[in-house]
Amino acid sequence: MTCRLACIAAVLFLATIARAEETLEERFRAIVARFADESWAEREQAEQDLVALGAGARGLIEKEIESTRDAETKMRLRNALSELGKPRWATGFKAATEQAARSGRPIFLVCADGPIDQPRSRAGEALRRELGRPEVADLLNARFVLLWWNSGVEGAPDDRDPKAAAPEEGETGPTGCIGIYICTAKGVVRHFLPGWWSADTVREEVDLLKPILAATDAGEASRARAAVARQIAAEVEKKAADNPDEMAKPVEQSEIRRDVERRRRVVAAWTRGTDAVGERSADEYLRLRLRELTLRWTPPPPR
Repeated sequence: MTCRLACIAAVLFLATIARAEETLEERFRAIVARFADESWAEREQAEQDLVALGAGARGLIEKEIESTRDAETKMRLRNALSELGKPRWATGFKAATEQAARSGRPIFLVCADGPIDQPRSRAGEALRRELGRPEVADLLNARFVLLWWNSGVEGAPDDRDPKAAAPEEGETGPTGCIGIYICTAKGVVRHFLPGWWSADTVREEVDLLKPILAATDAGEASRARAAVARQIAAEVEKKAADNPDEMAKPVEQSEIRRDVERRRRVVAAWTRGTDAVGERSADEYLRLRLRELTLRWTPPPPR
């Protein structure tokens, strides 16, 4: 029996490797074939999946544009080409959950202080800049359905003073609304990071989230999240202890100390974000938050 189980495990392992080693061109061809599907929703999802292949697919897309004679395929290829290296945002919460259900990808939800092209704070500017980096955009497109939520309200303060110091990672803007929510495909919040975060931090977070997103319920997700936070904290404190000379230097003079301080802020943010994690729908949570911001900043009507 043990030998039989070992053989089965070996077969499954080899099958997993075979799937992982599927070439980029094979995945590309499979996606392009779906542009002929009768379902409009399936063709839309195929376009999303093509963008998710990232910049490595650029040459394949360009070559296919030249060779295909199908008008819709050519249009969708051009659409995907124009979106490579840019975050591809879903058009609203309903569209995001529909895309997530079709693709099986979780939702990367950004709560921001205005539309994508209209930041209202230094933290908001930093958030847009970091998420707009091509390497980050390609990673997020491949792993998530992306959703931008505008929590900016009329009357809220704007702190974009060019003379002010650059914002520190984790800053949430003057209204406190900026943050990143990681949700299941059904829109349930599993992780929350308050504030804006650098490209380096976002890339690290994506890999750390795997056990949290794989959890079957809120309790398991909470335990996984706490375990990852402890892991980060242990790693960063070990790095600090192993480099006392670097930690004694001013932050601006030591790359090691800058990294330690950055990751300490991440640990603190994970702790602060615990209250936003559970079985509540992100849509419900954000609507409540938007109502609070509106009550706080909208001036009362004249009497």
